Amino acid sequence: MTSWRRFAFFTQREHPESEAQWVRNESVCASCALDDGRLVVADRSGVCHVLEGDALLEVASFGAHDRGVTHLAQPRGSGLLFTLGAESDGPTPRTFLRIWPTAAVGNSSPPPLQCARALRVFSGAGADPAVSSWCVADDCSQVALGLADGSVLLMRTSDVLRERFLKFKPLPSVKPAPSGVGVVPAPVKAVFFCYGAGERTPTDVWLLRRDALMCVSGGGMRHETCRTLAEAWGDNAGADGAGCACVSDAQQLVLGRPEAVYFYSTEERGSCFAFTGRKLRVDWHRSFLLLLSMHGNAVKQEETACELQLVDLKAKSIAYSLSLTAPPRCMINAPDRVVLSLADGRVLTLSEKPPAVKLDLLFRKSLYSTALALAHSQGYDAAMVAEIHRRHAEHLYDKGDVSGAASEYIHTLGTLEPSRVIPKFLDAARISHLTRYLQALQDDPRGLAGPQHSTLLLTCYAKLKEHKSLEALIESYCTGNARSLDVQSAIDVCRKGGYAHLALRLAEVDGLDSRRLQLLLHDAHDYDGALKLISGMGDDPARDSLMQNGALLLKHRPAQTTALLIKCCASLPQRSAVYYPPGTGGGMRKEDGATVHEFIKLFSGDPCWLEHFLERLLERPPQPPIVTNTLLELYLSGGAAAGDSAIGKGEGSARDPPPRLGGAKKTGREKAMALLRQQGAGYSDEQALLLCKQYKFEEGAVHMYEKLGRHDALLQHLMDTAQHDAVVRLCRQTGEQLPHLWVEALRYFACADEQMEAKQAYIPEVIAVIEREQMLPPMAVLELLGQGRESGPGLPLSIAREYLLRHLQADEAMIRENEREAKRFEEDTARMQAEIKALTSQPRTFQQSNCAACQTPLDLPTVNFLCMHSFHQACLGDNDSECILCAPQRRRVREHLQQQQQLAVAHDDFFKQLEQSTDGFGTISEYIGRGMLCNINRMPR
Repeated sequence: MTSWRRFAFFTQREHPESEAQWVRNESVCASCALDDGRLVVADRSGVCHVLEGDALLEVASFGAHDRGVTHLAQPRGSGLLFTLGAESDGPTPRTFLRIWPTAAVGNSSPPPLQCARALRVFSGAGADPAVSSWCVADDCSQVALGLADGSVLLMRTSDVLRERFLKFKPLPSVKPAPSGVGVVPAPVKAVFFCYGAGERTPTDVWLLRRDALMCVSGGGMRHETCRTLAEAWGDNAGADGAGCACVSDAQQLVLGRPEAVYFYSTEERGSCFAFTGRKLRVDWHRSFLLLLSMHGNAVKQEETACELQLVDLKAKSIAYSLSLTAPPRCMINAPDRVVLSLADGRVLTLSEKPPAVKLDLLFRKSLYSTALALAHSQGYDAAMVAEIHRRHAEHLYDKGDVSGAASEYIHTLGTLEPSRVIPKFLDAARISHLTRYLQALQDDPRGLAGPQHSTLLLTCYAKLKEHKSLEALIESYCTGNARSLDVQSAIDVCRKGGYAHLALRLAEVDGLDSRRLQLLLHDAHDYDGALKLISGMGDDPARDSLMQNGALLLKHRPAQTTALLIKCCASLPQRSAVYYPPGTGGGMRKEDGATVHEFIKLFSGDPCWLEHFLERLLERPPQPPIVTNTLLELYLSGGAAAGDSAIGKGEGSARDPPPRLGGAKKTGREKAMALLRQQGAGYSDEQALLLCKQYKFEEGAVHMYEKLGRHDALLQHLMDTAQHDAVVRLCRQTGEQLPHLWVEALRYFACADEQMEAKQAYIPEVIAVIEREQMLPPMAVLELLGQGRESGPGLPLSIAREYLLRHLQADEAMIRENEREAKRFEEDTARMQAEIKALTSQPRTFQQSNCAACQTPLDLPTVNFLCMHSFHQACLGDNDSECILCAPQRRRVREHLQQQQQLAVAHDDFFKQLEQSTDGFGTISEYIGRGMLCNINRMPR
């Protein structure tokens, strides 16, 4: 294999004289490596030496066999060291098998080493046959011995340390080699166990003799069979050395011959590699084939120069090669190194370099394919393999090989973040390579693709016009095969690319009703489908969808949309409303959320369908006030009638007008009046009144004034509209509760204007009521009647002649009565003054002879009062300060004075009575007479 690349993947270290002394010792006859990296060498005297560390210094030794050790072996992972050697047992040396725990071997301190098991191999009395090769199973359940006569012995056990009877038995299927004069002996030069995948118990045994290569299955059992894999090696076979064969890590037998290296399974020969030269040693170190071959012609035995090669068969490269002037005396294949003891006394150690160092060496030479092959052959982890692909991809990208770089980046999936790769291919010229990378990311069974990657892949498909791939990806997501997709972004991509049907499919599968609705309306223009979708939504989503898209649907499908709006309003919750300020929308109202108010806005510019919508809503009471308010405004403004007229003349929309309710056509004002009179219509009274006044709907305004009980406002309205009969009729109906309406009516009828003559007929009735109810004094009435004289001819005096005469006569009678009362008060006052004067200036003579209380003659002591009553003191008792006969009258006087005093300070009552009185002057006079303006308690001088 001269064409294979050669590398220096191993480091070579030569040990100084102070190190590895037992390795370089010429008496070493056997060696092996332990699982923990320590080495065991045995000399001819039968002593085993344990070496450890980089310096290979001896840490322990023990005598294994007193007549010499022939073979050493440690099954992988067993923790046991098997030794085979000769021991003195009488006059003839005997072959013994001993087992030593490797933990004890490494302990150089007491107690002394102990052999765990010793077993004599041959039980015959004669000389023991020579053992040419041996092999111990990994689980220690079988030990095979190859003998010099060509036969094979096998020992089977379930526990090599505890089983009592252990015995080697020959394999009957293996016939001994022919012997005799002139026959070349054919000893068993090598014996190996073959294991199943992941097993530690062997299934087959390979044995190598000079005349044949055989494989034994079921050794030592009834179904034992032997197959010959190769035979007739010839004179110069090169297979006569004990170390010319080994087992690979793939459980294949490797056989070294001068012309090539052959691989055998348990059934047949496999591949071969043309490594020429006589093979002195064939072994398997980690993942490398270790070959020790002679230089020159294999027949010439005088040739001593040889070459050591470590071959990576998978990478098809020579990992390391070393030329030697002579074959080594000893070669130990340890798990982490290869130790060579040369004939000239030198000791070399070959150690594999770390993977990073080896890869860096290959990267510097741009040998990425070789690095990848090395990684696979060495079993590097996925991260390191991905790093090789990444370095290779970057190398190709820098060279301009974008396609090759994309292919390499695909192999980094799972370790290298796609965000580090995607930006390199975002140019328009590289979009095909980006698509290939994203496709691999999407197809990866580990689910590495995220939603953003799937969306980007969709974008690439759309730009490349790969319709089938785009549809396949979306269908894969819709059927649940694709793991992730940013549906919102994917819908946007499909819309921009003109794939509205795919966008609809995505929205439908993902349950995105709002996006699906937008697609139906704005892309597919499927208004019927949009209405069907909204109908299938819940109440709240349907209302929200209609709020957003209702105007467009009303434009194209007014009847169906209106019906759907009516259905949605049926379940609409009642909400508190707030009126717009006057003049900001003709009485429309604000409400929170999806409300009727929001739906009414959708009918902007389409009053006929709005009228139909509101009328249908009123069929299902109760409804919020805005429904009736808006419908009332629509009736009064005449917008719906104008819309119907435009549609009928072809000036408006080409759609059919809405169906009419109630049969015969009515005018807007007739409908408005019917609505105002409808019981439980639910409109706002204030709003309805404003609308009637705004649109000059007199009948409706009067109705609302009456309904609201605003008689003052109604009277003013009637007066403003010169409805004289209605003014008087209103006063007759409400005059008892609101007498001031008659006063306002008199003021209205007495006002001088062009209708003065017509209004004169109503004045006598008004004056009569005012006079009867004493609402105004005559002077106030005369002042009202004469209010128009300044601006023109006023009312004739004859209209109030009888009223004035009656009041003048009443005033004269009152004056006469007052004069008589005044004269009486003067007489009483004069009498009282004379009495007071007499009491204060003249003596009073008491001439009563009898007691006023008991009517018996008076005797001393007596009590006389100024009221001319006299009493026995005993009749008065303790109350001798007041006349008991005059006391009730005086008490009434005092109570009257107290009442007058209280009334004098009751100002609230005074003002209230003054406000309600028709004769204010009389009320004031009455309170002055009660002493309101004087101190009642102050005694007159």
